[in-house]
Amino acid sequence: GENISSIEVEDVLYRHPAVLAAAVVAKPDPKWGETPCAFLEIKPGVEVTAQDIIAHCKQHLAGFKVPKAIVFGELPKTSTGKIQKFELRKQAEDVEKVYNIFVVNDSNQLVGVLSLKRVLFANAKTKIQDLYQSKNIIFSYFFKSLFLDKIMLH
Repeated sequence: GENISSIEVEDVLYRHPAVLAAAVVAKPDPKWGETPCAFLEIKPGVEVTAQDIIAHCKQHLAGFKVPKAIVFGELPKTSTGKIQKFELRKQAEDVEKVYNIFVVNDSNQLVGVLSLKRVLFANAKTKIQDLYQSKNIIFSYFFKSLFLDKIMLH
């Protein structure tokens, strides 16, 4: 396999106008052994897709260095602000796992189920809020029957 510098890929990611913070780690891959996985914090009020990020990387990097997975969300940091890459390596292993999101109304009646890969899960809350913004709904996020979060939307 080829050696890929995470610093080189992160430098390209930071040059994208929507990126606030970036970290790249190796994600296990059955064909290649490992492939780059980018974790990104996006600037507030900015809309960007994984396809936008990948297109930006393709303009500035060799094809094999372009991240194969993009995960949006807050990056885990130490109290001094350093990105905790060891935490991201654990998360990268789960990128392809599927999360089932059970949507219930205020009477706890099931109104829908969404299945999302981890790579999309970070944006799920925002996307669901957009879909149900006019309704008073409680969202319960479950993964393999483990309760992760419960949020009341107004």
